[in-house]
Amino acid sequence: PFMRVSDFVVIPSRFEGLSTVATEALILGKTVVVTPCSGMCELLGDSEFGLITEDSVSGIYSGIKKLLDDPELLVRYTSAAEQRGKSFMRGVVLDQTETFFFDELGKKCSNS
Repeated sequence: PFMRVSDFVVIPSRFEGLSTVATEALILGKTVVVTPCSGMCELLGDSEFGLITEDSVSGIYSGIKKLLDDPELLVRYTSAAEQRGKSFMRGVVLDQTETFFFDELGKKCSNS
């Protein structure tokens, strides 16, 4: 409920796998401000779907300030987050999983 009413989500992790919090924020169409720990580039590209800052207090501060000072940037990131979040919707993930198991693994099994 807190994430739903927020303007953006800050995730200042130093160590992370594939961040569930960042994924949930994207699904909700929330801009994320993150540090460059593992998994974030896979989720956000090169700051394409969220803002990846320097891994420091001043880096995180600069990222937050950048969004607060430029409302248009926040709108662009929010729109990008909404688009990226769609790739994690249940139907999309189920289709990708089925394709992997039935098409990709099926090809490998039939060639063995």
